[in-house]
Amino acid sequence: HALGPDGVVVIEGRPGAGKSFAQGPVAKAARASGYKVHAIAPTWRAAEILRRDTDTLADHARALAGFVARLNPDHPEAIRLDKRTVIILDEASMLGLRDAAALLEAAAAAGAKLILTGDTKQLLGVGGGGGDSFGSLAEKLGRAAMTAIRRQKVEWQQKASMAAARGNMAATLFAYAEQDRVVLV
Repeated sequence: HALGPDGVVVIEGRPGAGKSFAQGPVAKAARASGYKVHAIAPTWRAAEILRRDTDTLADHARALAGFVARLNPDHPEAIRLDKRTVIILDEASMLGLRDAAALLEAAAAAGAKLILTGDTKQLLGVGGGGGDSFGSLAEKLGRAAMTAIRRQKVEWQQKASMAAARGNMAATLFAYAEQDRVVLV
């Protein structure tokens, strides 16, 4: 799905499903086919995790705001996209409307591939324009869904993560409390 013929693809998964980790083989396959890969995320911390998971060079991994700013051809360190470019945006649910528009327009104009990964149940856009760009794109374009929890290896933790993903925080807290993993102060 990620490297199919569509210019923009959406991959949705719950927390712990391995969305970032799964982009490693995607980036490797893209590079093996002669594509340049950019790994971006709304925050530097998330961008660094994605950079490690995708084995992306440091100068091709950055926070979303810096990447979008460098799409401007007048920027001293402008990023040039072309049809041999793949952009992986992790934590895309935090994508604001203005950044979404800039990213989509630049990718479309260059013929670049844009892969958006995220969770429609997580935080909404925090950038200029706010909104739910990721959810709207997922609805319009369709999405591949990653449903299995991979981060937590213990069954009770997986169930607690699924409860949290469904918004049932009481069940999540009770599960952790039953395992003596909650400290009240």
